[in-house]
Amino acid sequence: MDDIDEDVFQLENVDRLFDIEVDEEDVMTIGRIPKRYLRDYQNPFEHWREHEFLHRYRFSEDVVMHYILPLIRDALDIANSNRGLPVSPEIQLAIALRYYATNSFQVVSYTCQQMEIVHGCSQSTVCLIVRRVSVALAGLFNQIVQLPSREEQILNAQLFYNCGGMRSIYALIDGVLIRIASPGKAIAEIFRCRKSYFVLNVLAIIDGEGSFRYLDVRHPGSVHDQTAVDRSALKLLFETGLVDGIILGDPGYACTRYLFTPIPNPVNEAKESFNESLIATRSFIERIFGRWKRKFPCIQLGLSTKLDTSMATICTTAVLWNIYVHLNYPNQYDLEGFQIEPEAFAEPPRPGMDGFEYRREYAMRYFS
Repeated sequence: MDDIDEDVFQLENVDRLFDIEVDEEDVMTIGRIPKRYLRDYQNPFEHWREHEFLHRYRFSEDVVMHYILPLIRDALDIANSNRGLPVSPEIQLAIALRYYATNSFQVVSYTCQQMEIVHGCSQSTVCLIVRRVSVALAGLFNQIVQLPSREEQILNAQLFYNCGGMRSIYALIDGVLIRIASPGKAIAEIFRCRKSYFVLNVLAIIDGEGSFRYLDVRHPGSVHDQTAVDRSALKLLFETGLVDGIILGDPGYACTRYLFTPIPNPVNEAKESFNESLIATRSFIERIFGRWKRKFPCIQLGLSTKLDTSMATICTTAVLWNIYVHLNYPNQYDLEGFQIEPEAFAEPPRPGMDGFEYRREYAMRYFS
């Protein structure tokens, strides 16, 4: 009995030290002090200065706390769960943003040398958090990544005309290869690309401001760019007339009435000028891809997560990129303050005209 009294005395002292409530009846029954979990959380929202926080998480503290977090707080709030020691939504979002910025689950998110981030979570917990946050942000995809409205189509036409002199341009299209881990099993080889590693062939279109307007992450690396277009809803929208205008692509796509590619072997000045204008305009999407990857290096270095998590992560970075563009260039273009010129629009194709005929007529009419 004296031994038990001594344990209770030690327990009371420990409780006063760490402010932990422990039932003395449990100690009397078990005869020993229950195991305690002590975590030293370092709050990145209080630890880092503004420029340091922006450098490590790619967004300012104000944007993270007052713009991004409210969108997914309910999905991340597990404080009412029956499991102990829940990670707060703020720390969960910080861990995920740090992963998108470094592509590392543990080295910079768990313990790091030279006073780096210490979020107080094990590597397995970080993996679960990254998946949870990615799924939550990917759930906003249809709200944030949308095809341009009619007013936005007019603005895009003017922006692209100012860029390279192309008329009636709706958007730019291209495919980007995102490296992933081998999915394994029988489906692994269809994800192997021509460069002999496993990738997703992501189909994307962007507008004149650099925002993603369409993103398709379903296609494995062995799928050709044109096949990705043929299987997408984008083709159906253009062919049924629900969306009009012209999108610009590289020679990997087939020339159609709504998708222009460079003219092979131009034989006159008009066709050469058409190609120069198309290439100058379409290079914008290549620059956006480069900035997107530098903003979120996880998609540049390669994703080591499961296939469904990798897809969610790609969608998440597209959502975050659109948020970044929107917040850094708010209301940059609007119909009231933007001059729309008639020269930014071209005559639509005549009925029965195929893509090659329309492209040839387009080049001769506007680039002669």
